[in-house]
Amino acid sequence: MNEDGNIIGQILNVSVDDTILNGEGQIDPELFHPISFDPANNIYRALGEKTGNAFWDGGRLK
Repeated sequence: MNEDGNIIGQILNVSVDDTILNGEGQIDPELFHPISFDPANNIYRALGEKTGNAFWDGGRLK
């Protein structure tokens, strides 16, 4: 734990089920239905749909 209270670690291995991989062996976001924990509200949230294009959509805000 660092001085800010953050825990820092190293990812040693990642495993996924073959059913969420596309033809190139990459995770297909349309097949993967991740959830995350929201500690502020003590709930789980579903993650999913595309909301924009990185390095493109934000450029219009400059």
